[in-house]
Amino acid sequence: MNKKIYNKLIVFVLILVIGFNVSACNDKKEKVVVNRPKKITYKDGDDKHFLVRKAKGRLVYIPAYSMIDSDYILDSLDSDKIFLKAGEKKVTTGRYANKTKDGKFDWTDEEIIFFDKNKRKKDILKKVKIGGSRIKLPCKFKDFGKEYAVFDKIDFKKLTNKEIPFTIIDKKTKNRITVFSDIYEYVKSNRKTFNLNLLDKNNKPILFLDFNINKNHIYGVNIDINNEFLPNSSVAGLRIGNTLNEVYDKFGKPWSKDGDSIGYLYIYNGNNIVVNFTGNGKLYIPKKETKIVKNNIVTRIDIYLVGGKDSE
Repeated sequence: MNKKIYNKLIVFVLILVIGFNVSACNDKKEKVVVNRPKKITYKDGDDKHFLVRKAKGRLVYIPAYSMIDSDYILDSLDSDKIFLKAGEKKVTTGRYANKTKDGKFDWTDEEIIFFDKNKRKKDILKKVKIGGSRIKLPCKFKDFGKEYAVFDKIDFKKLTNKEIPFTIIDKKTKNRITVFSDIYEYVKSNRKTFNLNLLDKNNKPILFLDFNINKNHIYGVNIDINNEFLPNSSVAGLRIGNTLNEVYDKFGKPWSKDGDSIGYLYIYNGNNIVVNFTGNGKLYIPKKETKIVKNNIVTRIDIYLVGGKDSE
């Protein structure tokens, strides 16, 4: 497993730990076991597998993990504003400073802190754009474009860890989803969830998604630095490439802080939505090099449902 995927898994687990502190029930999460990737072979596909039967032969199930092409940087990404050039030293002043202007937050402090009084009552999703379009949470695959709607036909309710890892390919568009980690099970609510990657025909990542098996819907969306949807994705105008200081200046005091990661909790229409901004000092480009990110640059944004009427 390459370092990029490993880091993503670690961050995702941390986000779950933070998010479910506001859940109505304090469910105990089972230990996560990550299956090692297997080489994908299209000829091994089975369009009669129970997960894809409803798609009438358009989808094919492959019992292997589709290796993500993360060995590139988006052409549309303004690399000079995000990465250090060879020999360039990190700047730690101005927008790149390690402390907020008011001195209340230090991005180098790794302590995990929650500020329950900083919950906000508003519809933050009105200010969220994913791939240029407004989203809702929970949502379906079709909400990211009609070319992904066929994946809504997949019946995940019978899914067990025996089927993981796997890839499901749309034979018409060659778009695909791939799952590499086990199912999360929550004892009190009997809720089952897992995470997956939505990929294009060239195995380039479009989005990293969190899926609720019981409800058969997507409850979380991640925008990462090499997602194809990245150029047209933002939260209240903030996007990958802004700094944590600029996030703080825009939104004010967070609901949570974990080192160079800050989250904002919004309660609206009976649901709890968290928007989390994460900085990362390094970006691993497999087979090429380790890109050093400028100080306190946001390299990941997560928007996810953590509790409320649509979460159980």
